[in-house]
Amino acid sequence: DINLDDATGRRVTSVRYADEGDWAVRQRGFNDLTHRGWTWYAPHDGLGKSLELINPVLPNGLGQNWASSVPTNGTPGRANSVLSNNVPPLILEVRHFPVIPKSTESVQITARLVDEALPSVNVTLYHRVDATTTNAFAAVPMTDDGLGGDAAAGDALYSATLPARPNNTVVEFYVQATDLQGRVRTWPGPAIAATDGVGPTGQVANALYQVDDLTYNPPNNQPLYKLIMTATEEAELRGIPCSSSQNSDAQMNGTFISIDTSGTELRYRVGFRNRGHGSRCPAIAGTPNYHVGFCSDDQWKGVTALNLNSQTAHIQHLGSVLARKAGAVGADSIAVQIRVNNVARTPTFGSYAANEVVNSDWSARHFPFDPNGNIYRTV
Repeated sequence: DINLDDATGRRVTSVRYADEGDWAVRQRGFNDLTHRGWTWYAPHDGLGKSLELINPVLPNGLGQNWASSVPTNGTPGRANSVLSNNVPPLILEVRHFPVIPKSTESVQITARLVDEALPSVNVTLYHRVDATTTNAFAAVPMTDDGLGGDAAAGDALYSATLPARPNNTVVEFYVQATDLQGRVRTWPGPAIAATDGVGPTGQVANALYQVDDLTYNPPNNQPLYKLIMTATEEAELRGIPCSSSQNSDAQMNGTFISIDTSGTELRYRVGFRNRGHGSRCPAIAGTPNYHVGFCSDDQWKGVTALNLNSQTAHIQHLGSVLARKAGAVGADSIAVQIRVNNVARTPTFGSYAANEVVNSDWSARHFPFDPNGNIYRTV
């Protein structure tokens, strides 16, 4: 957070900024033991550039209204180098509904638009059934006319409806908006090449949803976490454990859905990778450990990461409960069910352990009055 106060202490403005999601660009990862995943590129995050507001007339709490400065070190004492009174439309709050559609249900995609010239903006939904990377995107107009699923005309909330699809179908989509001057933005934005020039680039790391006709009956009311990836990236991630490159941390793009007693939550542009110290090769085939990374500007339940462990989940949960009962500080651990592209991952004793990641989120949660300093742990 950065807060700007005047001489009397009156709050003039404030902003909470980030280094991922709408504040950065998706980038192809480096060669990590023959695998390349996805990372985030933000030149203002330690690479010498300043983070600058583009259009002061528009809300300053939106990452799409900020950019890294053109010159190194920014332009202190002068106007921002990226200053403009006309930016490409801002595409916000993209969602699909139902979050878990059945094969009998159509799916509505919505997005909120912000622009200097609303409603004179052309908005299009591009979508394709995940089959191959050469499967062409189809275009569907998104409207704000109160018809065809749009709740109310002129509310800056645009929508389009996609037809029902067969069970297990993964649908890939992104939203494009163009203003009167031809300025274009897409969400998720186009990806860029790795630092060594390797791609792919463009609209290749998009939002996803999956059709699911399965009925969920969790043992002991355990939460359900759904990990959704394209077939290509899911197969690559599944093939890493027990191979010569099993220690690769290449991170795949996907959608994360959680269902628990507090409700259903959805996150796009999530990173999935394998994890583990000495447990990368699972005891039961097809049940690796996963690390889930959420965008720092779109956290899940107040955290940016989650560890899902398949081995000895009962011991991890018991240890967590004992620590909490004793008043000691450790990582919270609960038993959960995992489905990856609608396939249940069932390790020993039937449950994964969902563990807190020991990082700055953990420190802030367990030490709210003194969250800074170093964390030491032993394995």
